[in-house]
Amino acid sequence: MRGYDIDDACIEKARSGRYTPPEALQPDLSGKPTMTAEFADATFDIEDGCYVVKSDLRRRVVFAPADALDPGLKDQIGTSDIVYAQNLLLHLRPRAAKAAFRNICRLLNPKAALFVAGVDLPLLQAQTRKRGSSRWTTG
Repeated sequence: MRGYDIDDACIEKARSGRYTPPEALQPDLSGKPTMTAEFADATFDIEDGCYVVKSDLRRRVVFAPADALDPGLKDQIGTSDIVYAQNLLLHLRPRAAKAAFRNICRLLNPKAALFVAGVDLPLLQAQTRKRGSSRWTTG
């Protein structure tokens, strides 16, 4: 698995795999918990009061810098069967969000799955339909 962000501090935080309880247990925007106790037990060890991603999971993930607005994104990171874009498009103005969405779509292999969270629903619907996909879901 590969994870990308434009912010070097976020990349370093993800590489460390170490989160304070407020970071790990932060609720979503509606106030709902973002993880179950079962997920926390399977994913984290508690060390010095912090949630630390289990080493066997951390070894399977590589984090690197990447910019969804870069037209060369596909050349930089390649393509995949599953792409998950979380909370990056909501921080962009509509024109930039459309450009980033196009770049993200270029990362998809044929018959790949794209999961997008944190985007304006009408923008997501319009851009998805524009690319010829009639099947989409939000979550």
